[in-house]
Order: sequence, then C-alpha cells, then structure tokens
Amino acid sequence: MRLRFGIVLLSIALCAFALIACNGREADPPASPAPTAAPTNSPVVVANTPEPEASPTPTPIPTGLLEDRYAEKFAPPGEVIQTETSYQTDNIAVFWEDIDLGYDHDYGGGRLAYHTVDIYVQNIEDLRTGLWKETLGKSTDMRSFSQSVNAVAATSGTFSSQRARGEGGRGYIISNGILYNDVFEARARELAILRYDGSLDMYKSNERRTAELNVEEIWQAWEFGPILIEDGEIRPGLYNAAKEVFIETKHPRAVFVYFEPGHYMFVTVEGRNARSNGIGITHLAKLLQELGCTAAFNLDGGSSSYLYFNGEVRNDRYAGREVPDIIYVPYESHAGK
Repeated sequence: MRLRFGIVLLSIALCAFALIACNGREADPPASPAPTAAPTNSPVVVANTPEPEASPTPTPIPTGLLEDRYAEKFAPPGEVIQTETSYQTDNIAVFWEDIDLGYDHDYGGGRLAYHTVDIYVQNIEDLRTGLWKETLGKSTDMRSFSQSVNAVAATSGTFSSQRARGEGGRGYIISNGILYNDVFEARARELAILRYDGSLDMYKSNERRTAELNVEEIWQAWEFGPILIEDGEIRPGLYNAAKEVFIETKHPRAVFVYFEPGHYMFVTVEGRNARSNGIGITHLAKLLQELGCTAAFNLDGGSSSYLYFNGEVRNDRYAGREVPDIIYVPYESHAGK
C-alpha cells in the first residue's frame, strides 16, 4: 500500500516537471525572407507587338448630277489632272479622242476621221453656250472665241444667233439660262432643250411651236437639227427629215450627244479634206448609236464644224468660217458662282 502511493506521487511530479519545461521554452524565430536577386545588365525582352495600322482615308464621293457614278473620272478634291488629251477636276472631266478610220468602216464609204470629247460634269452650269460678245449677230474665229471664255473644250453651235439678229430676227435662243429670242425660225428647224436638271428634251419641227416650254427650267435651247438619236434608237424617218433640214451627202458634221444628266459628248466629223470625206446624216446616226448614246442632236456643220480642245482647234478644216456661238466646257467650274 505504501509502495503504490509512492508510485502515484512520482508520476505527478514528473508531469508537473514536463509542463514547466514546455511553458518556459522560447518560440522559434520567424523564417527569414528569401534573398532578393541583385539587378543585372541583361536586356529586357519585350514581346514584338505590331504597331497599329493607320485607317485609310476614305475617297470622297462626288455629289451632283452624277452623284457617285463615274467617280473614277474625276480628280480628288482640290486637284487638277491635265494631259494632252484630258482635263479633270472634282467637278469637270473631259477626254478628247482623235479617231481615224481611213477606209475601214461601214459608214458610207470614203475616208473617215472624227473627234470626240467625252464630258462629265457634276453641275449643269459647267456646260455652257457662248455668244460672241454676248450679242446676237457677231462672230469670230473658233480659237479666239474659245480662249475668250476660258474653254477647255468647245464645239461649234447652231449659228442661230446670227439669224436671230436685228428686228424680226428668228431663232429660239436661251443661253446659260438667259432668253435672247423666243421667235422660232420659219424653216423646218428642230429644237433641243437642256434643262437645269441636266436632262435633254428634243422637239421635231412640227412639235416645237406647241411645246410647253417653261423658260425658268431651261438652261440651254438650241434650234437646228435634225434629231438623230431618240431613246437610244436611230430616229424613224430620219432620211426624210434630213432632206428637209440638211442634204444626205458627205459633209463635215458637229453633233451634241446625250447619255444621261451630267454625261455628254461633242462629236465632230472631219470632211472636205485629204483625211476625211465627211459623212451623211443617216450614216452619222448609225455611228452615234454605236457609241451607246441616249440622244443626239445635229449642230451646224460644213465649214462651221469645229472641235476645240486644250488651246487648239483639233479638226482639219478645209475652209473654216467665223462662228457666232459655241457650246463649251470651261477650265474653272461655275458651280455656285
């Protein structure tokens, strides 16, 4: 009994000793941070990120009669592109072509050469008529006339301003929106009306007197003819109309050609020279139809037939005469002036 009691006391003493030892031990120090690597002179590798590409500047879309049609024909805004055969701004584009068919054609035989000026304008005020000295009845040579109005391209007109001069003069003339004479010629002339919206209307000799013409809508009025192409087709009965207005034989010719508002053409056929014998009216109509035009109106031909481009008269005249009126495109746009 005394021995068991001693063992218990010994166990209690050992437990007390162990507890004191645990409470008196110091806590482990905190772990030291990992050493920082010393900086080196090694280059820093940066990912090869491509630089952003600049967005392309959009090409301005022309506005006007043609809107964005034939945009490639015009120069960028503020630029002028000029060559021996072309002239382009952002409002005006004209292209001259000299075509020599020789004897290789189907337009009535003989030698044949002609000129075209393909015209694109955004504003109808850039397709103009000139009256020499702005007066009926006065005339001058084609080159001086064209240069005086700063024309890049011009064709001879209708000669109506010569016939309309003086008291009792006849010839329905509206030039650049101004009515100069409203008395129709007594002869079997025909009438072409170019409106402010760029469209072309034509009236036969038996229609012009009864036509309802609103002068305020008309930019140009030309009395001559005959009408050659209507709605893309050769005019029915053209041969008879040609006999009334101009004989069906080979002569130099001048024609105003219409495709759509804003797109026109001057066509001048050479004649009476070694290069070209000229062309008859019906064969002329066939040539024009093959150009793909919508309408075509015959102008004063013969020795009045001229084509001027970029400073010079381009067709070879056998004997030119002075002209009282021309149709032209200027170097500088009249839009907004």
